[in-house]
Amino acid sequence: MASYPPSGLAPTVDHLPEWIKLGLGDKEYMCDEKKATFDADNLPEKLPDLSKHSSYMAELMCEKPELYDQLKGKTTKNGVNLGKCIKTGVDNPGHPSIKTVGLVAGDEESYEVFKDLFDPVIDRRHGGFPADATHTTDLDFTKVSDTPIDPSG
Repeated sequence: MASYPPSGLAPTVDHLPEWIKLGLGDKEYMCDEKKATFDADNLPEKLPDLSKHSSYMAELMCEKPELYDQLKGKTTKNGVNLGKCIKTGVDNPGHPSIKTVGLVAGDEESYEVFKDLFDPVIDRRHGGFPADATHTTDLDFTKVSDTPIDPSG
């Protein structure tokens, strides 16, 4: 029986190109070939140039570059730093026709520790959903439609 938790790569991925295998496992993805070289653990003193990136994170960081200095020294209780959250958006410039978020939460606490970045990005991505917004809930079952969704069956 195999040990748990598993470590290393499964034999089923041995045939894949090296640039793909670099993104599997427990290590941070670093690949010169794909220009994925942002070191999330050792943040540079200055924010990398994101002016040609197409993401909500890059857009906000270009508008408010002071956010980088404000947030780069913070970490969550689980050790998630700003670099872990923005690595995908720094490594992947995206395409002007497809704006991505460019940001990931490394854990639940990331939303609070890095709220000055997450809140405006979430708001922009969803076309107006500020941090203090609440989702309306109406549990009145009499308002549920009885129209058959698929009348054929």
